[in-house]
Amino acid sequence: MKRLCRQCLILLFGAVAAGMQPSMLAADEAPATRLEIRNPRSTLDDGVWVVDADLVIELHDPLLEALHSGVALTFVAEFEVLRPRNWWFDDTVAHVEQRWRVSYHALSRQYLLINLNTREVQTFYGLQALLERMGRLRHFPVIDNRLLRGGGPYDLAMRLRLDGDALPLPLRLRAWTSSRWGPASDWVRWRLR
Repeated sequence: MKRLCRQCLILLFGAVAAGMQPSMLAADEAPATRLEIRNPRSTLDDGVWVVDADLVIELHDPLLEALHSGVALTFVAEFEVLRPRNWWFDDTVAHVEQRWRVSYHALSRQYLLINLNTREVQTFYGLQALLERMGRLRHFPVIDNRLLRGGGPYDLAMRLRLDGDALPLPLRLRAWTSSRWGPASDWVRWRLR
């Protein structure tokens, strides 16, 4: 039985490797897509904690090639409000997401940025202008201050990632197994004050 399972795994990985194009194999040598969070800060505005942050997004192949081939990319900024605990895992008080979809239309040669939370649509003639606009996260509401119960300090954690589950079905396996298809920033955490 173990031998049969081992042979099935070898066949599966062989089929996946055979399906890769030479440009995908050479992509290991190219720079990877980079996602980074800079200058995160939270402020209390009219009873609601809001976040400002600068998001650095540098797209490289294979994601850049996929975008120009008509694949829409969905990016997610995740926020978690945490209550630190000494002897157990931190208590997650709230989890909030800001989602964007980036697509390219070859006929009009325009990039589309859709804020999936508000359904706001913006068009750009250059990818860099789109990424700079998306990289300015301003006044994003995370949690109402009344929901923070007494009993200690609270932390806010944030990360930026590409949503691999939003990719077309044939590319999802690659997103689950490769950081080139499913990049994510490190979690950034700071005290909510």
